[in-house]
Amino acid sequence: MSQKSPGAFAGRHWPVIGAVAVFWLAMAVLLALSMRMTGGRLIYPLDDAYIHMAMAKNSILHGVWGITRYGFSSSSSSPLWTLLLLGTYALFGVNEVSPFVLNLLFGTVAVVVAYSVIAKHVTGRLVVFAVCLLILFLTPLPSLAFTGMEHVLQAILTLCFVWLSARALSSTARLPPGKVALLALLAALVTAVRYEGVFLAAVVCVLFALNRRRLTAGVVAAAALLPVVAYGIWSVSAGWYFLPNSVLLKGSVPSLHARGIAEILFGYRAWATAGKSPHLLLLLIVASFLLVFRLVKRAPRTTSTYALAAFVGVTLLHLSFAQAGWFYRYDAYLVFIGVTTVAAAVGDLGPGAFAWRIRRERLPRYAAAALLVALIAGPLGIRAARSLYFIPQAAKNTYEQQYQMGLFLRRYYQGIPVAVNDIGAASFLADTKLLDLAGLGSMEPARLKLANRYGDDQAYSLANREGTKVAIVYYDWFSSRRWTEVGRWRISGNVACGGDLVSICAVDTSATEGLVRNLQEFARDLPAGVEQLGVYTAGVRNRDK
Repeated sequence: MSQKSPGAFAGRHWPVIGAVAVFWLAMAVLLALSMRMTGGRLIYPLDDAYIHMAMAKNSILHGVWGITRYGFSSSSSSPLWTLLLLGTYALFGVNEVSPFVLNLLFGTVAVVVAYSVIAKHVTGRLVVFAVCLLILFLTPLPSLAFTGMEHVLQAILTLCFVWLSARALSSTARLPPGKVALLALLAALVTAVRYEGVFLAAVVCVLFALNRRRLTAGVVAAAALLPVVAYGIWSVSAGWYFLPNSVLLKGSVPSLHARGIAEILFGYRAWATAGKSPHLLLLLIVASFLLVFRLVKRAPRTTSTYALAAFVGVTLLHLSFAQAGWFYRYDAYLVFIGVTTVAAAVGDLGPGAFAWRIRRERLPRYAAAALLVALIAGPLGIRAARSLYFIPQAAKNTYEQQYQMGLFLRRYYQGIPVAVNDIGAASFLADTKLLDLAGLGSMEPARLKLANRYGDDQAYSLANREGTKVAIVYYDWFSSRRWTEVGRWRISGNVACGGDLVSICAVDTSATEGLVRNLQEFARDLPAGVEQLGVYTAGVRNRDK
C-alpha cells in the first residue's frame, strides 16, 4: 500500500482525525440540547454575538459601520470578526447561521493547528490524542465555538504567532524576508481579531530585541499597531474614541499613581488577578517552573522555551490590563496556548524524563504527588465541565430575554427611538433608533461613564433628549423610577444575562397606552418560561378568561 494512500494518512494522523470528530460530536450535542430549550432556534449563549451580527448587517445593507443604520458606532473590539461576518453576509445574505458555521470551521482548524504543534514534541500517538482532547475541552473549544464570536479564531492566530515567533527565535540563521513578512501578517491579524493581541505582540517584540533582532522586532511592532491605529483614526474621524467603547468600558485599567504603577512593574496586580482565576494560576505556575528549569539547566534555547516565555509574558500582561473569565471567553486563548505550550515543553524533556523507578516504600509519596497534581489540575477540569453544562442554559436565557426584546421591538417599534442596556439581539433583529444606556453603542453614556458622572439622572436626561418612546432595561440598574413601568419579564435559571428581570417602560407618557396594548398582544408569543409581571398582565388575564 502506498504511503500516500488515504489509509496510510489516517493511520499516521488518526489522533487529529479523532479529535476533530470529537469536536464535531460535542458541537452537535450542544446544538441539539440548546435547540430543545429554544423552540428549535439556533440561539447564541451571549448577547454580544449579535452585536457583531448587527454591525455586519448594517454595513452590508446600509453602508454604515454601527449597531444601527443611523450612524457609526465603535462597538466591537474585534474588527476582523465583524469583517468576516460582513463577507459571509455579502455572499449568502444576512442570516443567523454564519457565526456558527464559521466557528465550526475554525474549531476544526484549531484542533489541527494544536495537533501540528503537539505531534512534533510528544511521542506516542495515543498520548498525542489524549493531549489534543485535553486542549479541546480545557480551552474549551466547543463552548467558545458555540458563542458565535471571535475567540476560536483568536486562539488559532495566537498559537500560530507564538510558535512561528518561537521557531524564529530559536534559530541562529538569518530570517528570510518571507518569514518576517509572515510574522508581520500574523501580528496584524492577532491585534485585529482582538485588541489583547497587542500584549502578545509586545512580548514577542521584546524577545526579538533581546535576541538582537531589532529590525524584526520593529517590523512586527509596526504591523501589530497598524490595525489599531487605522481603526482608531477612522473612529476618531467619526466622532468616537480612538479605542472601541467595549475596550474602554470593559478593560481593567489600573490607576496611574505610584502604587498602581509599582503593582504592575512587580507583577503583583497580575498574580493577584490570577489568584481569582485558578485555571490561569495553575498554567502560570507550571509554565514558569518549566521555563526557569530550562534556564537554570542552561538547556538549549529551543522553540518550546521561547513559547513558554511568550505565554508567561502575555498572560501577565493580560491579567494586568484586561479581564479574565466571563463565560470562559476572555482568557480562553491563554488556556489554549498555555496547555499546548506546557504539553510540548514537557514532551521536550524526553520520554524517559518522568520514567521513575517504582519502589514500594515510596508509594505514599507517589500517592501524595498524584493527589497534589489532581488538586492543581482541578480548576481546569471544573471550568471545562461547567462550560459545557451551562451553554444550553445560557442559550435558553438569551432566547427568553434579549432575543424576545429584539422580536418585540421589531414588531412594534421599527424606526422609533428606544432605550436598552443590552444592544445585541435588539439591534440585529430590529431596526430602531437605539440609545444604548450601557455605552457600548452610544457615545454620550460612554463619555459620562468614563468621566464617572453617569447615573440615573443622566440616563433619564439622555433618553428624553433623544426622543425615546420606550425603554427595556434591567430592573436593578436604575434606583429611581421616572419612567412609567408597565411590565416586567423574568427568566429563571439565569447563567448568562446581566439580570433575570427586565423592566419595560414608557419614557414618553404618551406612549404608555400603546406600549400596554403591544405587550398584551405580544404576551401570547413569549416562551412559556418567561414570567410576565406588571400592569399590562391584567389585560392579558382578563382576555384569557
